[in-house]
Amino acid sequence: MGIKQRLLRSMSLGPITGLRARIVLLMALLTTLMVVLFGFVVIRLLEHHLIQQKRAQGRSILLAMQAHFDLWEDVREHSAGRTTLPPLTMFVQEMAYNLELSSLVIVDEKQNVIGHSRSALLGFVLSEPELARAIQERKLLHRTIGAETDKPEMLFYGPLYQRGKILGGVRFSLPLDDLYAALAGTRRILMLYALMDALVIVLFGSLFLWWALVRPVEAMSAATERMVAGDYRVSLRHRGEDEIGRLSRALHKLATTLQDRDAVNRRQLEKLAKTNLELQQAHDQLLHSDRLAYVGRMAAGVAHEVGNPLGAIYGYLEILHDAESGRESSEIIRRLETEISRIDKIMKELLDFSRLRDEKPDQVDLLRAAGEAVELMRGQRGLDKVRVTIEPAAAPPTVELNSQQFKQTLLNILLNAADAMNGQGAIRIDAERRAFDKSELMEARLPGAPPEEAVPFTDLQARGIVFSDGIGPGPGAPTVHFSITDDGPGMAPEVLGQIFQPFFTTKPPGKGTGLGLAVCHRLVSALGGIIRVESRPGVGTRVTLIYPAVETDGEHE
Repeated sequence: MGIKQRLLRSMSLGPITGLRARIVLLMALLTTLMVVLFGFVVIRLLEHHLIQQKRAQGRSILLAMQAHFDLWEDVREHSAGRTTLPPLTMFVQEMAYNLELSSLVIVDEKQNVIGHSRSALLGFVLSEPELARAIQERKLLHRTIGAETDKPEMLFYGPLYQRGKILGGVRFSLPLDDLYAALAGTRRILMLYALMDALVIVLFGSLFLWWALVRPVEAMSAATERMVAGDYRVSLRHRGEDEIGRLSRALHKLATTLQDRDAVNRRQLEKLAKTNLELQQAHDQLLHSDRLAYVGRMAAGVAHEVGNPLGAIYGYLEILHDAESGRESSEIIRRLETEISRIDKIMKELLDFSRLRDEKPDQVDLLRAAGEAVELMRGQRGLDKVRVTIEPAAAPPTVELNSQQFKQTLLNILLNAADAMNGQGAIRIDAERRAFDKSELMEARLPGAPPEEAVPFTDLQARGIVFSDGIGPGPGAPTVHFSITDDGPGMAPEVLGQIFQPFFTTKPPGKGTGLGLAVCHRLVSALGGIIRVESRPGVGTRVTLIYPAVETDGEHE
């Protein structure tokens, strides 16, 4: 990251509640307050210094005025009767002009005006306590007037001597425009300095805080999030001896400990998975043996199912031998073929259920295979009013299985749906890749689910959801969810709980054997998958085949 990017990133303070923002704003506020306080003290000191300069200037003016007044008296005495000197008022006006005074007044001991920069005020009494006090105490006094106006002034009061005796007093004023102008300029400079100081602190303080505090905290936060997600391979580079460095080392040590424990847990899980696989294989073998025994116990019923059509065949054959009409013979033969097909179907489904076949698996795109199965389905009579839609998938739903067995499973489900809809309706097929999460599969997908106040969330069958037997994929394993949704009449919960039992069917006698879903269950379970069925009366049925997916390069890494 370049200097420009770091600077821009450090200037983005983020939320006001952020640690960096609060620290920077606090530093800027404290610095601004410090500069303002410092400026206030400087202004006060400067004001005091300038006032002292004005006092010194007033004292010097008083001394200069006394010297000019003494000189004026000497000249007047020595030139008495020989020349005409200007009156005192002219002398005062000239002194006010030369000394740049705002006003100048000379009074006698009784404070009668004997000299004024404005001749119109001669003869008036200037009754000001400060002037009387200055004459009495024989010292220079001063005060400020007009501070609230545009023309502030400093008035000076002092005694005026003539040959060592008090002649009277003098009052003059000096303008303070220059003093207040200097103070105003100083205030502006200090305010500008405070603003620039705060800006520099915010800028470089943010950059420093990003480098010293925010960057290591963000690194530790990212490392913590990775550990929460299960990735303990984190590396923290902060090696300082401060609190951040100690926290970074402690977090790195925690990650190392968790990584070691995770490795131990993974090895234990691998052993457990191997043991489960062995148990599953043993369970499958026992289940297969049990099913064979069950088939043996059901042999009498099967013999009855087979015996009835065979008896009909023999009867029709006898009629065929005795028939004289060719038309009658053709009808008998047609019925004979129907009954023979029924026997053949029963025997094939029974064999598919009872025997294990070792078929070579391939990597199959389920949606492409579904398209081929749908074409086979459309070739059957009575299904021309069933609309089957296959939704495209974002990623190819590839599964390692036998294509013919998958088509057999899909055809069984499609034909069941078509039978439930009485040969007319809509079926939608979709597939997606997702991590296996059994708790997510417990959520309802079809509308009209009962509220939890009426039916507990854990009572899946009452909520219209059942799963086939089997362990299924492990948590988080990549899987393909292949779903078939119809808008048929749906199934009641008591019917839904029996759909995976062999020989269970809701079809009328002669229309189904009850082995279709049992065969589908066996084929899916053999691949380590499970079947989820959700059905709701008046809404429809959604059958989801969940297979372990073929891992892509990204999932493998």
